[in-house]
Amino acid sequence: LQNLVTAVEKLGRGKVMKAVEREMLFQSVADLRNEYLGEAIKRITEPVEIMLPDKLLSSLSASGERLTGEAAATDELPTMHDLRRYVQLLVTELERVESCPELLLKDIIRSVRSSVLFFATRLEQVVDSSNEIQCLRETEGRLQLISPLPMPAPGHARNARLFGIAHHTLTALKELLPQRFQQAVVTEQVTSTLKQTQAAVVTPIFGSLHQSLIKASMGTSDDLTAVCQAAGHLNRYYFSLFGAGQLQGHVKEFCVFAVRCFLSAASLVKPCGPQERSILVRDMEVLESMLSTLEPDFQTRIRYEASVMNEFKKLLGTTAGSLDFEELMNVIPLHLLLTYLVHQVEVPIPSLPDSLQLRKADYLEAEALPLWEEKPQALENLKANVRHLFEKCHLAPTQSPLIAFVIQKCR
Repeated sequence: LQNLVTAVEKLGRGKVMKAVEREMLFQSVADLRNEYLGEAIKRITEPVEIMLPDKLLSSLSASGERLTGEAAATDELPTMHDLRRYVQLLVTELERVESCPELLLKDIIRSVRSSVLFFATRLEQVVDSSNEIQCLRETEGRLQLISPLPMPAPGHARNARLFGIAHHTLTALKELLPQRFQQAVVTEQVTSTLKQTQAAVVTPIFGSLHQSLIKASMGTSDDLTAVCQAAGHLNRYYFSLFGAGQLQGHVKEFCVFAVRCFLSAASLVKPCGPQERSILVRDMEVLESMLSTLEPDFQTRIRYEASVMNEFKKLLGTTAGSLDFEELMNVIPLHLLLTYLVHQVEVPIPSLPDSLQLRKADYLEAEALPLWEEKPQALENLKANVRHLFEKCHLAPTQSPLIAFVIQKCR
């Protein structure tokens, strides 16, 4: 086939052969081409079936629960060596047909993508979704640690391995595939399918922490302490099952969310006198302890959120009368500063959630947290809500510098 392509190209350069004749010549070797493609597809599909055989998949229930002995399941999973050999095999197939771009290369690229997607799909089928990790329970509206705290089951170790396999597959593709094939093979679909497997493993864990943190931010110091202790337990016994650095992105994302959630909730506290501010500072120290446990270098890893938290702590230690509002705008996001100052107004007025007839937790999720994404419309909505509240309560700039500043910034 390669010799045929070369000969046709030479004829083409001499303008001996017309396009129609060229196409007819290629069609005459269609059987040979199809036979080659069939063998090539088999060569790049069989390794997937060897690494994740039907026997392994059929020994798992639909929920991912092992039906015939859990211990062997993790042992049967492909190793990093297996993954690199698999990607090297894909590279060999691509390079073999590189000289036949029209007859073979396009089809082989498509088949290589299909092979990786096939692997990712089978990989997700082995995820054990039957072992939920519950470290907290809600009793009479309060969060409490479960006693004794749960320890990892064999299924959790398997899931950690699967997460790592998806991670190493992406790494191997990016490292071993020649640059000229990267864009065509490592497509958005391939990347998202492998990340979907990772999400199936970690989303339930971090999703549960997210919801618990929202409840704790609207609750008491004891609630927050319970969530932070649960996060520490997960970090010590569950996150340690994953390969070094593999969870770094997810942990960073959670740390960012934790700071944003806490600060947004703190800005909604009303009344917020010296006693309440003192409690918030202590709670912030508990949160910082959790962040240090999850990400020892969190001050650098989430630099922006960490600096806002440090400045907000200083803000809590300063009385409203001595605040330099313009200076605060340089270190604290406007949405957070406005929300905090609205709830510092000494004149009796409703809180922002009350003015919108929302529960604080609902306001936190629907209104306050999206403001961190810095979408202009969200900030305009906040300003409009504040304007409406101040107008309804007949607040004027002459009543205090704080009120004057808020009114000016909400125009």
